[in-house]
Amino acid sequence: MADETSTTTSDQTTEATTATTDAAATGATEAAASTETKTEDLGTTALGDAGEVAAETKEAGEGEGAKAEAVPETYELAAPEGFEKLDEETVAAATPVFKELGLTNEQANKLVPVAGEFAKKIIAERDQQFIGQIMEQRKSWLEEAKADKEIGGANWDASLADAGRALDRLGFPKGSPLRVSLDESGYGNNPELVRLLARAGKAIGEDTDFVRGDAAAAVKPKDDRELFYGSQKREG
Repeated sequence: MADETSTTTSDQTTEATTATTDAAATGATEAAASTETKTEDLGTTALGDAGEVAAETKEAGEGEGAKAEAVPETYELAAPEGFEKLDEETVAAATPVFKELGLTNEQANKLVPVAGEFAKKIIAERDQQFIGQIMEQRKSWLEEAKADKEIGGANWDASLADAGRALDRLGFPKGSPLRVSLDESGYGNNPELVRLLARAGKAIGEDTDFVRGDAAAAVKPKDDRELFYGSQKREG
């Protein structure tokens, strides 16, 4: 009977010890888990993350180095369609911008056609504006010339005839480069130029001794006596 009691007591003691050990293990596990959770909540420290930060910094540095190597010192740019070539000043002005953007030579060349189209539009708009200014100036000059008291009004047709005579006699007929230039620039309506040529043409019409340049060969040259005394007859 005593042996049975002793065995029972020993078994109970073993069970109690085992229970205590399990409880301790469970408590340690829960404590470790709790500590890990709290550590994660706190985040990493500078030294704890130093290895990863260094690795990231190294990778970033290598990436920047590779990028810097891809950016050329000077760009070789092809002229876009519609342009014969890119002048050195244009390339020099664009180079700092391309470098700041970190563009490779290939990437820069992809932008050139876009810039070319933009430049064409600017030039076209500027030309249209310039033509519009010329047309407006031509109209203004014509109105001013026709209203001028000396060359305009009832004298307009005669003024144009005299101006035309001056141009013809001076060797600038219709279709000559000078006349074309007067039309294209609008100066053919400039009242002061019309006045000048009208006066010259009128003077030419009144001067019978005036000879056109292309007709000079047909005129009989004067002898020494005529050059010295003139064309007047001497008495005796």
